[in-house]
Amino acid sequence: MTSVDAAVATARYGVVLPGGDSEMLALSESRDSLSCNVPYGSRQSVRLILDKLDMTAAARRAGLSVPHTELATDEALSAVSRTIVLKSRSHAQLRSETLVSSDIDELRAAARAMRARGAEPLLQEHVTGQLVAVSVVMGNEGRVLAAVQQRAMSLWPPEAGVSVFAKTVEIESDLVDLLTSFLASIGWRGLAEAQFLDSARGPLLIDVNGRCYGSMALAAAAGVDLAAIWATAATIGDVVAPRARSGMRYQWLYGDLRSGWRTGRQVMQPLMRAWKSTHSVWDLRDPYPSMAYLRILIRSALRRRDA
Repeated sequence: MTSVDAAVATARYGVVLPGGDSEMLALSESRDSLSCNVPYGSRQSVRLILDKLDMTAAARRAGLSVPHTELATDEALSAVSRTIVLKSRSHAQLRSETLVSSDIDELRAAARAMRARGAEPLLQEHVTGQLVAVSVVMGNEGRVLAAVQQRAMSLWPPEAGVSVFAKTVEIESDLVDLLTSFLASIGWRGLAEAQFLDSARGPLLIDVNGRCYGSMALAAAAGVDLAAIWATAATIGDVVAPRARSGMRYQWLYGDLRSGWRTGRQVMQPLMRAWKSTHSVWDLRDPYPSMAYLRILIRSALRRRDA
């Protein structure tokens, strides 16, 4: 974290907001040596949110519904008889794609690969349903400063991926109350994006992100600048956000195109809805990040072609 502290000192930043789980953990654990505000509660609350096994157990105790989750032991893998989800226990350890499979050999091979890279694999019940995200900012006194809810219309990868096309919807107050009660019970402060599957059993919590996430621009387009509210709470004090507008749209164009092609060879629909959507990278007022991202995509495509 030496380079982070040097950047903070040079530019006199008041707070650092992480964009990944590893960065989030490093920032929290190194808080005593940094000359800026760290926008979280206790170290333990950060560790718990990053541990998918402990997080789901704590969420269940707080009244949230969660899919069955357990360690991917040899015994548990041998007992697999239906489609199941294999994921890393912590993306701070290993950022890996989630595997959805009923093939025991495939699941065992993926679990071995995770362990070889220093991560601990989990098995989670496979649940179908639309991906719903509720993003909140918990203030310094534990009150809710902002809340935004979105529903994903398209994912990449389609089987178990991230939102590539989503819309803001009306807040489900009961769901927000349960979520914030859980976050308050672990002493959470700052941003939390909770992901649910809207299943036949109701919303099931599958993950919580405590850092900047891919579709965060959607909340800003809906009138709730989560980053600004989070940073203000960490440096100045709590400010309550206005109510989020429903019907705002977000798109990750590249992912939406890939999803459309994979699921039905539909590419015109993602292109047509791109113009009325907010994007995480693309912005006519600031095209340079998009140009840099396009260069990365081209280099990646050339490497795959030459492989």
